[in-house]
Amino acid sequence: ETDPMPEGIFQYYDLSLREKALIVWLLVDRLWLITEEEREMLLPNIDWDNNADSFRMAPSCYDKQQNAYWYFEGTDGVLFRESPAKQRGKHTEIPQFEALSRNHEELLDVSMELLKEGKKTKNQELTDFAKWLHEEEAPRIQAKKEAKERAKSRQQLLELMPRKRSTRIVDKEEQKKQDEMDAEKKRLDAIARREAEERRRKEREREQRLKERESAESQARREEERAKAAMEAEREKRLKKRQRQAIKEHQLAMGLSPGGSAKPAPEPSRKSARKEHQGLWYEKGKPVEVFYDDDWWKAKVVRVRDTEGDVDLLIAYEGGTTEDDEWIPLSTDRVRPPTETWDADDKSDQVPADYGR
Repeated sequence: ETDPMPEGIFQYYDLSLREKALIVWLLVDRLWLITEEEREMLLPNIDWDNNADSFRMAPSCYDKQQNAYWYFEGTDGVLFRESPAKQRGKHTEIPQFEALSRNHEELLDVSMELLKEGKKTKNQELTDFAKWLHEEEAPRIQAKKEAKERAKSRQQLLELMPRKRSTRIVDKEEQKKQDEMDAEKKRLDAIARREAEERRRKEREREQRLKERESAESQARREEERAKAAMEAEREKRLKKRQRQAIKEHQLAMGLSPGGSAKPAPEPSRKSARKEHQGLWYEKGKPVEVFYDDDWWKAKVVRVRDTEGDVDLLIAYEGGTTEDDEWIPLSTDRVRPPTETWDADDKSDQVPADYGR
């Protein structure tokens, strides 16, 4: 015989039932060959006076088809049937094992079938075996099962009954429960502290981001205001420069020195003065812008008159009435050329017709 487990003992569980039985058979033979000292050491309670066959189990009975029936006492109703080996030409079929019953109920049914088959085939051996299963073994299994159930019921009743317990054990169990509750409370408190700390950290980060954003917005507003102020200052500077240039041009046209001292020249007539103002940005009928109430308003020059060292302009506001007209010295910062291109003729009806007569 070759080794059925060349890769190790763990292969035993993958073998067929016949191969397992064969291994057990060979092991019994091997035990019979060991020394007496080894026998006493390994199996001290075995009677070694008989041969190895006395240690082996034989089938319980055979039927007319030479099927062997194996019943192992103590298995509570497990019955096997082994078919005989058959010759198929040069090959021999391996006997097959079949489980006929696995519990008490199935054993009762199988024993009745075997009893009928034994009587039908006049097989006394099978009949006696089936009768033993039905009349002795099955009642024994049933009694054993009922005894287990009664023992289980008693055990359940005992578990439900109050048991006397020592005060020391009760105190220890209560202390254990209290310790577990305290540990759980500490764990929950630690979790709550971590969550609270996490919330505070997120709140601090949110406040920091808000402050940074507000600071950035404030800085942007300040820079924008500085830029606007610089632009306004530059515009005022250009306006004053243009006004000074206009006054200088007027003084030169009137025959005055740039400092305001009169040159020896004849007094110009009103008609000649009007001609001197022609071609300038503030001549009669020209659009201008006037600063009033913290803003610049569109207007038009209605009349120009010369004063000592200055020029006065009578302006009419766009959309205003004659009551809104006013004289404004050119040397002030309230009058400037228009910063936008607009058609003064479209607003001519806003200037009274009697002006300039």
